[in-house]
Amino acid sequence: MTENLHTHLVSVLNAADVNPALSEDEIDSYPYVTFELPVSYRYDKDGNYRISGNLTIRSVSDDFDVADALRADIEDAIGGGFTGPVYTGRLTDVRKDCMDGVWVIELDYLLQQNNN
Repeated sequence: MTENLHTHLVSVLNAADVNPALSEDEIDSYPYVTFELPVSYRYDKDGNYRISGNLTIRSVSDDFDVADALRADIEDAIGGGFTGPVYTGRLTDVRKDCMDGVWVIELDYLLQQNNN
């Protein structure tokens, strides 16, 4: 099984007009969304049967209402795009923080890609 969690995630977010960037990308204007998605593989005697990813995705803006609207768009997109037998997702944590007038809303998800 080929890992497609990254591709599926970006596709789902882009369809919702949320254009994510990798966390290491340099972005110089607000608002923006970044993410990290390390993955692990599950095996049985027949080979790889599941890929799990621990997604951390951040909505960043100098305006709380804009950051929170992006958070809602992210939750709606992932909630709608990770509900089938192949791709599933579960929100595990949400953190909101403000530093120097910049709001960061961080969401943690457990994403899975199943071999169906």
